[in-house]
Amino acid sequence: MRIEIKLFMKKGDTLIFGPGTYRLLKLIDESGNISEACRKLKISYKKALRLINNVEKKLGIKVVETFKGGASRGGARLTREGKEIIKLYEDALEMINKTIRDYIKEMVQR
Repeated sequence: MRIEIKLFMKKGDTLIFGPGTYRLLKLIDESGNISEACRKLKISYKKALRLINNVEKKLGIKVVETFKGGASRGGARLTREGKEIIKLYEDALEMINKTIRDYIKEMVQR
């Protein structure tokens, strides 16, 4: 048996962030490139920008910064706030998963 949790962050009733946006931001952080993250996720660059802009607009903060690179091409990186959001999401997901693992372990031992 397997239990799968999908975590969504909301502000009031407004959806801010979910698994797809998390994966996008995580890949941007790892690759330093929005296009590379899009290729790995099999989404368009336009969709990635829409997801990023949506989070930034709803939270009122910048989560990704881009830069031009000349011969070495441009890139992107998460801002400090972007990294904090990723950490918050990962910490919340880990806490939820640990709670579920502990619960299943307890139920099996009964």
